[in-house]
Amino acid sequence: MRQASWRVIWCFMRPYRWLYAAIVVVMLVASLLESVTLVAFFPVFQSLVGQADQAGPGPLAQGLHPFVARWSSPHPALTAVMWLVVIAIAKAGVMLLRERLIAEAGGHVMDTAKQQVVRRYVTVPYGWFLERKLGHLLYTALTAPLRVAVLLHKVPQLVAEALNLAAVGIVLLLAWPLAACVLGLVGLGYGGLTYLLGRRVSYHTGAGRAEAAAEQEALASELFSGIRQISVFGVAQAWLSRFRQVSRRYREFFIKDYFWLAVPRSLLEVTSVLLLAGLIAWHVAGGSAMSASHLPVLGVFGIALVRLLPSLTTFGRLRMELFAALPDAERVYQELTAPQPARAEGTRVFRGLQQAIQFEGVTFAHPGREAVLQDMRVTVERGQITALVGASGTGKSTLINLLLGLLEPTAGRILVDGVPLQEYRRTTWLAQIGFVSQDPFIVHATAADNIVFGRVGVTQEAVRQAAQVANAHEFITALPEGYDTLVGERGMKLSGGEQQRLAIARAILGDPDILIFDEATSHLDTLAERQVQAAIDEVSRDRTVLLVAHRLSTVRYADKIAVLEDGRIIEQGSHEQLCQDRGRYYQLVTAGETP
Repeated sequence: MRQASWRVIWCFMRPYRWLYAAIVVVMLVASLLESVTLVAFFPVFQSLVGQADQAGPGPLAQGLHPFVARWSSPHPALTAVMWLVVIAIAKAGVMLLRERLIAEAGGHVMDTAKQQVVRRYVTVPYGWFLERKLGHLLYTALTAPLRVAVLLHKVPQLVAEALNLAAVGIVLLLAWPLAACVLGLVGLGYGGLTYLLGRRVSYHTGAGRAEAAAEQEALASELFSGIRQISVFGVAQAWLSRFRQVSRRYREFFIKDYFWLAVPRSLLEVTSVLLLAGLIAWHVAGGSAMSASHLPVLGVFGIALVRLLPSLTTFGRLRMELFAALPDAERVYQELTAPQPARAEGTRVFRGLQQAIQFEGVTFAHPGREAVLQDMRVTVERGQITALVGASGTGKSTLINLLLGLLEPTAGRILVDGVPLQEYRRTTWLAQIGFVSQDPFIVHATAADNIVFGRVGVTQEAVRQAAQVANAHEFITALPEGYDTLVGERGMKLSGGEQQRLAIARAILGDPDILIFDEATSHLDTLAERQVQAAIDEVSRDRTVLLVAHRLSTVRYADKIAVLEDGRIIEQGSHEQLCQDRGRYYQLVTAGETP
């Protein structure tokens, strides 16, 4: 295997190296017992041919003979069988311990890899996610670590089989050198074949399977999350066709993988039959008769062959499976070792807005694309409601993402009370912000849990007060189990207005100093909009509010309205001022359009 591959494997094994060291010790004991078990068959066969008083061939058998003889009985065959049983029980216990330790190590590796990948994902900048598919991230975070655990389960098994082969080979070499050499050549040939197949077939098959599996997960994620739109537009068959193509590609890799795993075993079985036939033909051609003294050696050779072939087959299969699982390990390894984008983090503690937030020449562009925002200049005064209006795609949500610290300006700066935003500690800045988006993130949990949203130390009374201020308490208490009612996946048991009021209660639970509403009423009907607007008016008292909206009814009472067009602010002022200026805002108002 390539040096880089072992580096990948060692990266996952290193945190549990002492556990793997214990596994190696147990494997060595198991291999020693394998040798002793094989040698212990000599007394059995010798008893059957009346040679119980003779030691078997080889130093190990000769050294074992006095020990066995000391505990002998009037029935040598019975004594030999007794020792076989004792050794077999000891060997079974050691092998169970080995498998337990291997499973323990693999479970720890899988759990650690998952946690490290997920931890990495939640600490990278938001913009990093914009360049990646959710399904691929899910595969790398959940499925690939499982394959890493499978890989780390096969490595000790591979070593164990190698040690067993060595143990049996040593016994045969001492008892029948010629046969041992012939079997050794067969084993080397088989090992070389599985290595080539592993490198050239299994690895590439595993890489293709991993990519197809990740693409399957991405398509399934998109299909299930967008099932409503897909059903309404009647395009389910198109999505199923895409999924069918990826699934077919995965199937082809799956079939290829399992087919090539069977090839070495078939070749080994044919080779073994040819080898046995050759030994018999060679013996017959020599015209020699099989003496009784040869029977024990021949019997042990048969037992060794029975043990060698499964071990050799397992060894080859494990090598190929290891190569097939390696691409997933490399995928996780690359994710964990790749340079992680740094998130800007300051040292100042933000305790609340004292004067204003200023956007000074702020420009933003996604990599390789035209600027979404250009030379943005606007001030959000403390204690006032500032509204951003404009058509879709003018950069309103991008500006909000910049203010939340999810994106970094390409040029210009954002000042908070005259201090660049990057100089504040992100946690203290966000702790003073309540955010409500046009698509509230409601999880399959209780209404109370959706308001708390993972925050610790929140009392039930605080949850109720937040719901009352957000005009959500009435509909929550009308639910079958009140605040303990499960609201369904993505809040499917609630109306759009109820979801938004739940999100508003979540936003004000921590009594933030600044509130941001990003198109909070854009998807609601007239009645729901009135209910949500009433909630917004209630929670906006004595707070600094940044309001992004399309509808005039939402923004006309704002202290300041900034109109965006093509990523620039083309005018700003109060509703009355902008109407007097008869600019773009006035045109929208007189045309009856929503800005």
